[in-house]
Amino acid sequence: MDLPDDPERAADALRSTGLPAPRASAAMIEPRRASHGPEIQYHVGELSVCPRRSVVVRDVMPRRTTPSPTAAKVGARIRVLRLEKGLSLQHVAEVGQLSKGHLSSIEHGLAAITVETLERIARGLDVLSMDLCAFPEDDERARIADIVRKVPKKELPKLRRELAVRGASKS
Repeated sequence: MDLPDDPERAADALRSTGLPAPRASAAMIEPRRASHGPEIQYHVGELSVCPRRSVVVRDVMPRRTTPSPTAAKVGARIRVLRLEKGLSLQHVAEVGQLSKGHLSSIEHGLAAITVETLERIARGLDVLSMDLCAFPEDDERARIADIVRKVPKKELPKLRRELAVRGASKS
């Protein structure tokens, strides 16, 4: 991708690509001198774009040094599910299109994550994203959801019908 040096024209060029920052505007673009030479890099969110080299890279956000309690809980749940399935960090990261280091930071509660990242991790683990935020040790419904998660997919319609009948009889 060859971007112009002007931020407004660079924003137009970024919007026309399929990059993760399609809503880029000139106001979102921060020109900086590249660390590897005299070129200008445009920074849009997590993306760094070097117009002359046609390079797009993701910036790495600073890592927390102390885990957030909620992030640590979600990270621990992700790790439990990953180990339960016998999957490596590398495998889940590759399928979820994340870096192995970022996934490790998430598991340790050192990274704040987006819903999109939850979806990617769920894809890597072959679970629903809600499974990453269900804590069976804390709640009866979460324990039930965890049991249902382990039911073979072909048996789910029958289970759903049985639960629907049981729920209808309670009304």
